[in-house]
Order: sequence, then C-alpha cells, then structure tokens
Amino acid sequence: MPEKKRCYYEVLEVTPKATNEEIRKAYKKLSLKWHPDRNYNNKEEADERFKEVQHAYSVIIDPHERQWYDDHKDAILRGVDPMGDEAAPEDEINLWPYFSNSCYNGFNDRDEDSFWNVYRNLFELINEQEQEAGTGAPAPSFGTSETPYPEVQAFYTYWVAFATRKRFGYKDKYNPSSAESRWEKRAIDAENKKERDKARREYNALVRNLVVYVKKRDKRVLANLAAKKEAEEAAKREKADLAKQQAKALKEQKAKFYREQFEAEEDEDPERREQEEELQRMLEQEDAQRRRKKKGNRKATIDSEDEEDIEYYCPCCNKTFKSENQMKQHEKSKKHLQAAKIYMAQLAAQMEEEEE
Repeated sequence: MPEKKRCYYEVLEVTPKATNEEIRKAYKKLSLKWHPDRNYNNKEEADERFKEVQHAYSVIIDPHERQWYDDHKDAILRGVDPMGDEAAPEDEINLWPYFSNSCYNGFNDRDEDSFWNVYRNLFELINEQEQEAGTGAPAPSFGTSETPYPEVQAFYTYWVAFATRKRFGYKDKYNPSSAESRWEKRAIDAENKKERDKARREYNALVRNLVVYVKKRDKRVLANLAAKKEAEEAAKREKADLAKQQAKALKEQKAKFYREQFEAEEDEDPERREQEEELQRMLEQEDAQRRRKKKGNRKATIDSEDEEDIEYYCPCCNKTFKSENQMKQHEKSKKHLQAAKIYMAQLAAQMEEEEE
C-alpha cells in the first residue's frame, strides 16, 4: 500500500478553514513554484510536488470532495479503514488508498500500474467478492482507454447504484448463542442486524463515492463531455445560421413582392394612364365651371345684406361643401380618391360606348 501522504491543506499551505479564493491563490503560487519547466536542476522532485499540488487542489476546490475528505481525512491519508475494525476478513478490500492519484501512474494501457489497469483490477476484485456473497449478474468491466463509450457508460450506470450482497456477519456485537432466553436472543439478533445494516450502508456509500471519484478523472468521460458540449454548440450555431437564412429569405421575398408590385404599376397600359389623366382633367374643368357658375349667380336678399352661401359639389361622391377649403380637403381624402377612380372608370366606359 502507498505510504502515508501529506494533508492536502498542508500541501497547499492553507488552513482547513481556507476560502476558495485563498485556495486558488495558494494553488497558483505553488503551481508556478513547482512547475517542472521552472526547475531544471530539480526536475524529479518538482514533478512530484507539482502533481501533489494539482491533486490536492482538485479535491479541496470541489465542495463535495472537500467535505468527503474532511470527514475521512485520516483514513484517506493513512490508507486504512477508518472504522478500525480488526475483525474484518483478511481479504477485505481497503478502498481508501484508491481515493488518491498516488495509487496509479499515468494513463498508458501498457503500464501495469496505469489508471486503467489499477481501477479495472480493483472493480473486478470487488465484483468477485460480490459473486461469492450471492447470486447476481456480473458487473460491466471498467475496460481500457479504447473501450467504446456506451460500454463505459454502462459501467458507471451499474456501479453508481452499487448495492452489496455481503452479509457483514463480522460486525455482530453479540453472540446469539450466549442468550439465556428467547427474548434476549431476539434482542441480540435485532442489535446485530442494526450493525450489519449500518456496515452495508457505509460500504455501499464508500464504493459509490469511489465510483464518482474515478469517473471525474476518467479521460473517456471527459472526452465524451467535451464532444457533447461541442455538438451542442454546433447545433446552436446551426440553428442560429438557419434562423438568419430564413430571415434573409423572408426579407428577399418581401422585397421581390414589392418590386414586382412596383414594376406592375410601372408597366401599366400607357394609353390607360393617359385616358385616366384626361378624365381627371375633364373632371377638374367641370368642377371649376360649376363653381364659376355658382359665383356668377349670387343674389342679394331683400331682408339681409348677407350673400347667399356658395356650394361646392363633388360629382364623384355626390356631396356638397360650403367652402372651397372643405372641398379641397375632401378631394385629398382616401374615400374621394377611390370614388373618383370608380367615377372616371364609368366615364371611360361611357366614352367607349359613345365612340362605338
């Protein structure tokens, strides 16, 4: 088993009550101090110290891992079972050393002590003990660096919900054979069951936390997360580009529609336009003659000096107005323009009939 390690707070030169900001500052300072590229004359020690600082920081900066470390600091650093149960079976696996990067060396599949080989052997050993304790389907293998991700995912799905089949009989506090009565035997069985259940829960939690610890450092998982994130970003970019293209197409479609409308108006029959303009002039002349006629027919009344009101008539709308200003305002209205167009069309039709 690995030798006792230094406390992670000691490695980072901070107190157990240090804030995240203090931890980050200490990590930055020590990373620069022990970086191998800056310690040419002491490269071997610098490399070990640099790795030690990096690992300590990765644990302490994570709130969940920091809490787990604080609760089990002594066991993690000494690599022993914190429950201190000397009655444990000789083949009982001490999982605490595997909560440290000192239990493996690198990520090369060919190295016996690599990340892949160390943890694959560990989980195979745990599974062997589970198979001996009771029946059940074999657990998925941890695999290698080349294992397809669906198999990697299956491994973590299984182990993150790990439930041991061990009985933990060595946790019994009392010997049932020493009971002097049936009542006392039932009490002993209940107390022993409580201790066994407690040990089972603790072991399940220990294995599951180890799985979380390993998964966080598994390069296959990290690569998949990076690829997934890149795919999501690419999908977002594609969606944004599509929205831009659709907006551009809609804008061009509208522009084309308005352009065609304008060109259609420009391409109208010139004779038709000339005819409409002639009818408009005739209408204006007719209105002017009518106004002059009304002005010439003013009559003075006997009982009043007021002149008779002049009326202005719009033949298109069949309306009269008391002043020229009212008439002009009316001629600018939308209703008048529409009525005038209809009126001129009717006059044009009459003229065509007369010509025939």
